[in-house]
Amino acid sequence: MNVLVLGSGGAGRQDAICWALHKSMGVDDRLYVAPGNPGTARWATNLEVNPLDNVAVLKLVRDRDYEINLVVVGPEAPLENGVVDYLNEHAPDVLVFGPTQAAARLETSKREAIEIMAIAKVPHPASEFFENPEAVKTYVAAHPGKTFVIKADYLAQGKGVHIGETPDKAKEAAEHIKKGNLQRSIVVQEFLTGIEVSVFGFVDRRNVSRLIAACDYKKLHGKNTGGMGAYARASFWTRRLEAYVRQYIMLPIVREMEGRGTPYCGVLYAGLMILPDGTVKVLEFNCRLGDPEAQVILPRFRGNFLRTLVSCANGDLLTVPMSWKRRGVTVGVVIASEGYPDAPKIDRLIDGIEEAEKLGCIVFHGATERTNAGIVTTGGRPLTVVADALTVEQARELAYKACSKIQLKGKQTIDSVGL
Repeated sequence: MNVLVLGSGGAGRQDAICWALHKSMGVDDRLYVAPGNPGTARWATNLEVNPLDNVAVLKLVRDRDYEINLVVVGPEAPLENGVVDYLNEHAPDVLVFGPTQAAARLETSKREAIEIMAIAKVPHPASEFFENPEAVKTYVAAHPGKTFVIKADYLAQGKGVHIGETPDKAKEAAEHIKKGNLQRSIVVQEFLTGIEVSVFGFVDRRNVSRLIAACDYKKLHGKNTGGMGAYARASFWTRRLEAYVRQYIMLPIVREMEGRGTPYCGVLYAGLMILPDGTVKVLEFNCRLGDPEAQVILPRFRGNFLRTLVSCANGDLLTVPMSWKRRGVTVGVVIASEGYPDAPKIDRLIDGIEEAEKLGCIVFHGATERTNAGIVTTGGRPLTVVADALTVEQARELAYKACSKIQLKGKQTIDSVGL
């Protein structure tokens, strides 16, 4: 089978997906990725095709030099752009792993996701929708002493969430959101406290696989980022909790999407908050693997990854055995560029990757490229260093020791991953 992964040049997720696919492919199988980076080049053939150009993607899929049988869509932007719909229409004989444009609105429209959750009776924070910042300020002022979360209704690369502690701060956040897209609503939700966790499952339009949970770390110097690290599996993620989330959160959403005529195929990612009393609420849904969560959960996958994705695309997920490793812990630490998240420095030379991997870690590439001088940065999060061990303490120690081997001027990490 010939497989094409549509990725994002700056994301470590595409490297992790290609690594997992490569491990499960036979000698006659071929793996391609667009656009790819020096990391994916270890497992796949990098192709200079823009994943947001549907026509170019179709041309590649139809090219007899590649004879693509399966397309795996990694990031959210091509999903919002309708690449799955376009391939389904113009290349119906090619399997596609990923939701359609309509199904992907679970992520691309926070408002629509909340409305779907309400219909499906999936627990979520109390939510209101507004069209102008002044109305947000008025609403927050009418609830003195309460803190609210102000969200963008559109894709914001993990940076569309703000805390409205006062009416003025809420208005300021709403104004920032409106600058990103004047036509989309401002979402105001109750502020929840507890344990935040990302939960992932494979979906074949009707069935949901076994689930895995990861905890990620968003803050760097008090600012939101795309993610500075993650670990799996957390000690609180029990079989009982997994069964509850699957039965009362994932399956109701999948069945509701099917009933709407927008069946869901791909990875379903629920961002959850576990409240102090044990109640679980959905903060958001995403329609793909997270980054950096993908880098720590895919090493824990047990089964044939390629066959699992094919079974989802074919609608027969339950015929393929798969599970997640339950013993041990996997920790991933993101190495960020100087200036990230505001203005990351690019074209900075990276050394020491091989030395880090000699310790037994995997180093996944994100915003990197290979030049005559060597591997250099192209954006904010060039690398994720991943370590696996029996305990979280051992995995943390190994991951941070490997990070110390990597030389990058002005590199940034956080020291709390796994704590």
